[in-house]
Amino acid sequence: MAAASSVMFTWPPWSDHHKCSAIVVRIGAIVGTNSEGLIMESWQEVSELITQFGDERNLAGRLRKLRESKVDENGRPWSQEELARRMTAAGYPMTHTSVWKIENADKKSGGRSVPIGEAIGFARVLGVSLAELLLPESAVTELAVWRAFQDATEALNEVRRQWAVYAGGIERVRAAVAESSGIRSRIADYLESAEADRLRQIGDVWINDADDETERRTRAQLVAQDPRRLPAGVEDGYAPTPAIVAARHVLADDPIAPSILVKISEGGA
Repeated sequence: MAAASSVMFTWPPWSDHHKCSAIVVRIGAIVGTNSEGLIMESWQEVSELITQFGDERNLAGRLRKLRESKVDENGRPWSQEELARRMTAAGYPMTHTSVWKIENADKKSGGRSVPIGEAIGFARVLGVSLAELLLPESAVTELAVWRAFQDATEALNEVRRQWAVYAGGIERVRAAVAESSGIRSRIADYLESAEADRLRQIGDVWINDADDETERRTRAQLVAQDPRRLPAGVEDGYAPTPAIVAARHVLADDPIAPSILVKISEGGA
């Protein structure tokens, strides 16, 4: 995930942790990870935020949960030995005893501090940001929710952009069709053939899904009567291919109706 610009967002009003959420969102805007580890656009700002709100005591619980959320090639959660091995392989020499002490820092016996270099190593190996290791778990949860919200927003923006590209392309083809009966004829022939293939495939599936041979023969007879028109309800759940939709739009006289996703992106139901 590429690091975004450092912008303070306001968390939605239903949050019970306005101040904490705002800080988390700010961290989410400037901290990210990729396959190679930590990416930070502004070390100074992140450092200030972690210094103010981060706590090494949060690392013990977060480290344990993140470790146990990872699985090895046999599908088993990472052991402390496995995390130590991966840390060592990544250039941060560590034993499983060290991992145990870090994860049990709240106990009177044992316990071990974590230098900044090792904290960064844990972030790299576990695929999270340094902030996510040091912030309270509730803040990390809100950060994940905010990221999901941002991803959903960007997805809707992409729907709008792509629909504009599609609609523009269809209008250009319509203009060409208006000037050339040959182009219209070729598109119409394609649409007729594609629609027939689609109905034939749906009909075959409907026939083969019959409960017994008698029902199968009955369905086959219905389809044979008019292959271009299936009984009501048979086509439900079978969306036309994008090419069929585009051909329909080109040959239609009405303005192109936005898809349901575009309507949703514009605030419709």
